[in-house]
Amino acid sequence: MKKNTPKKLLPLPLAKLQHPIRLNKFSFKTTADIAPKKEILAQNRSLKSLEFGLGMEQPGYNIYLCGLAGTGKMTTVQSFLEKISPTKAVPKDWCYVCNFKSPENPMILSFPPGKGKLFKKQIENLIEFLKKEVPAAFESKDYEEEIEKILKTPNEEKNIIFEEMRKKAEAMGFLLKTTKAGIITLPLQNLKPISEYDYNQLPEETRKEIEKKRSQLEPLISEILKKMRGMDNKIQEEIKQLEHNVILFIVKQRVDDIRVLYPNEPSIQDYLNQIEEDIVEAKDFFKKQELPVPLIQKKFLQYTVNLVVNNFETQGAPIIFEPNPTYYNLSGKIEKYVEFGSYATDFTKIKGGALARANGGYLIINAIDLMRNISAWDVLKRCLKNKQVIIEDLGEYYNLFPTSGIRPQPIPLNVKVILMGSSEIYHLLYNFDEEFHKIFKIRVDFNTETEASIKNLWALVKFIAYRCHTEKLKHVDRGGIERLVEYSSRLTSHQKKLSLQMNEINSMLLEAHYWASIHHHPFITREDVECAVHEKIYRSNLLEETIQKEILEGTLIINTEGKVCGQLNGLTVYSIGDYQFGWPARITAQTFSGERGIISIEREAKMSGKIHNKGVLILSGYLGSTYAQSYPLSISASVCFEQLYGLVDGDSASVAELYCLLSSIAQVPMRQDIGITGSINQRGEVQPIGGVNEKIEGFFYTCKTRGLTGTQGVILPHQNVDHLILRKEVIEAIKKKKFHLYAIRHVDEGISLLTGMAAEKFHHLISKKLQEYSEQASKKIKR
Repeated sequence: MKKNTPKKLLPLPLAKLQHPIRLNKFSFKTTADIAPKKEILAQNRSLKSLEFGLGMEQPGYNIYLCGLAGTGKMTTVQSFLEKISPTKAVPKDWCYVCNFKSPENPMILSFPPGKGKLFKKQIENLIEFLKKEVPAAFESKDYEEEIEKILKTPNEEKNIIFEEMRKKAEAMGFLLKTTKAGIITLPLQNLKPISEYDYNQLPEETRKEIEKKRSQLEPLISEILKKMRGMDNKIQEEIKQLEHNVILFIVKQRVDDIRVLYPNEPSIQDYLNQIEEDIVEAKDFFKKQELPVPLIQKKFLQYTVNLVVNNFETQGAPIIFEPNPTYYNLSGKIEKYVEFGSYATDFTKIKGGALARANGGYLIINAIDLMRNISAWDVLKRCLKNKQVIIEDLGEYYNLFPTSGIRPQPIPLNVKVILMGSSEIYHLLYNFDEEFHKIFKIRVDFNTETEASIKNLWALVKFIAYRCHTEKLKHVDRGGIERLVEYSSRLTSHQKKLSLQMNEINSMLLEAHYWASIHHHPFITREDVECAVHEKIYRSNLLEETIQKEILEGTLIINTEGKVCGQLNGLTVYSIGDYQFGWPARITAQTFSGERGIISIEREAKMSGKIHNKGVLILSGYLGSTYAQSYPLSISASVCFEQLYGLVDGDSASVAELYCLLSSIAQVPMRQDIGITGSINQRGEVQPIGGVNEKIEGFFYTCKTRGLTGTQGVILPHQNVDHLILRKEVIEAIKKKKFHLYAIRHVDEGISLLTGMAAEKFHHLISKKLQEYSEQASKKIKR
């Protein structure tokens, strides 16, 4: 039992509740007086970690930016990269071209930045030149003369040979006649060919004699024909060689003009050799011939240069943010088209993804978006591990089914990937993906709050000024700045801190600008910011108002006057998105003789979380250490949150639960006009809790709707005093002594306030009652 008598508990003075704003250090009248400058607010640790991660060139030192949304991760990393990017070299251009040796494996070529576009144009010009010059060369007078030279001598020789053969045939009584089927022999009679009818009328002996001579003549004719065919083949070979020399002369001259521009690039030289050889072999496509148009177009498509990465206009290292990191958006894709009723593709359909565009620079991705595409996460890891980008169909990657298509050569990869996400995602990846910590070795933590120092306060003011300039907003006067600073501190729930959730402050600034326009104010004033805060609450607090109405109507039973044994008003917090509000919850306790100990009805009904269950178990430790040193603790008790039908969690009601238990045991009523919040340990020491402002305001509005009596108030942990940033009307009520706040360090400090009885006397009554329970239990055992 406690022996030390606590001092009388007094309400907190108003000075403890005021938010310390120190704008008197600054001389500006409005933000128009401040030069706009983009500044990162109080993220020194993050910047240092980020600088280290970006400076490490070794594999695996990719970066994970860890922190809540709205803490400036994107703004910070973009600002940082914009500073260092211009100091880095512009990366190469990358082109896919036809691999004439292996068409199913398109070649990848690299060029100095901006030269890929030039190379593409050079090849286009080459093909357009050949389309005009090659037909012209084959139609030229020189070419025709060369053809005539090739044909002249063999044709004369053929004529001489044929004439000799004709004379031999005539001497043997035959006429030689050339047809499409070859050379035929016709028998002569009186130096004239015999008709078929006359031939059949000849005597058989004569016909036999003619056929005998014909059989002697045919081998000679066959020999002549063979010789003439050889001469024709030689002519064709000479014509082909002439055509080859003509087109080679045209092509080589133009290709050499390109070749000399890339003297130390073996892959480009190899490609130029291939394209030169293929053009020479494909001369028929360049000559004016009646070939099918689709066939010609498909052939010319092979000479296209597919520029997949063009850094012509890039300044420094590229900074790429991929908002939709799917598999194809990251690695690239191979598009298809329908040809003859089936899907087909070629190297011109290869499209580069974010990894290729960011190659040589920085790629920024939101982790949550990446996790929604598990195949994208896999391909990102694969590319970073292998240091190359392989562009392929997703079906081939997962081997879902065999497909015929192309497999482009991989693009060498050198990129720094920056993932932005929450701590929860980081820990999930770290614990369940063994490759994650090998690839993302740098973790950069972003604070959500910082100390409200003069330096940080000035940085916040400059941020507001910068947003006013960049967003073309009305400027903010000193009163508006003060209210925005209060709002920033309210976000942290701490008088001496500022929030680093800059998107929240920016949103409030935008809304204040709107109300300043509605009010026709030249500047954003305190009134406008106050209006913006009020309207934001109004848009979200329908449920809060509904609960307060139910309390007022008696549907939710809350007492704010009188005294009751074993009953108090605990304070709870409810969250709806970005809006939190508090309201009182009636906590009751019933105690009686027994051995069951303290029973939480919520725990038994499986309506409480682990933290709340722990808080209830701590109560048993306090009771045992305080009252059961000389006799066993024999008690049965039940504790309940009345009219709460959802999950109850947290230990912030454990002080209120303890007071209820003690009140029930001692049968001493406690005040119902006091709300209580706070956690407790086994020594009876009160510990801080979260949501203190919302809890106080929730109980205040309940008391206000029923009418403030001047005695109502809230007991809270003393550690939470610095967290008090209450709404204006609550401060006004405290100022007028219509509402009170009491801070306690130990449960004993609140006993006198709640019961009107000294703590020693109160403990004595409890000890006496528990001893009675113990004696009753002993008697039952003896029986």
